[in-house]
Amino acid sequence: MSNISVDCIYRSNLLDICLLILFVIASCHRADNASQKMKRLWVHECFRVFYDRLVDDKDRQWLLDTLKTIINEQFDDEFDGVMGGLDADEKGFVDIEDMRRCFFGDFVQNDKEPEDRTYDE
Repeated sequence: MSNISVDCIYRSNLLDICLLILFVIASCHRADNASQKMKRLWVHECFRVFYDRLVDDKDRQWLLDTLKTIINEQFDDEFDGVMGGLDADEKGFVDIEDMRRCFFGDFVQNDKEPEDRTYDE
């Protein structure tokens, strides 16, 4: 992503970072806390907070590459292994099209009270 933003849609602030952290923290008690699933949840929330605003494919790819680097270096895991279940055509890596299938939510369990629902894939 370029250093000088020409479109206000690319601007973000600390509230965006706070929302990302709050979504993940709020989901911890409602999700299966398996390590791999929590990493996928973090990637999902990054996509919802940042990726959904991007209008340029080059910037979308930059964000995906950055998330891959963070998972590999900071979480000490392979991104394509963590997100491998999304690789529908079994090409050995996860790309932008595969990431479109990354969803978390509790909307499937509408027969339960909101506090009893689990936030799941």
